[in-house]
Amino acid sequence: MEAKEFNKKSQDKEKSRNDAYRTVFTGPGGWIVFEDLLNEMEFWKASTFVGDARMAAFNDGKKAAILHIMERLVEAGVMKSKEDLLKPIFLPNVGQPIS
Repeated sequence: MEAKEFNKKSQDKEKSRNDAYRTVFTGPGGWIVFEDLLNEMEFWKASTFVGDARMAAFNDGKKAAILHIMERLVEAGVMKSKEDLLKPIFLPNVGQPIS
């Protein structure tokens, strides 16, 4: 496979992925799902330290999953930056239990 063809396939795959993230997270329930993930993954918890190295690694992995989704949302143009999430107007109920 030539480099040009490989780059084209890579760009097509990236565009498809970005379109999918955009569709999912700008759809009717996208932010409800994202807010649920933030709460369930304890993204807002100040520390992942629990005294047990395995549990700490597990908690770090949960936060890494959220950061990965946020990076994809920035790439897809859904968020300007990961810091957008910290603005209360963006997701006003983040950090509160979903009723």
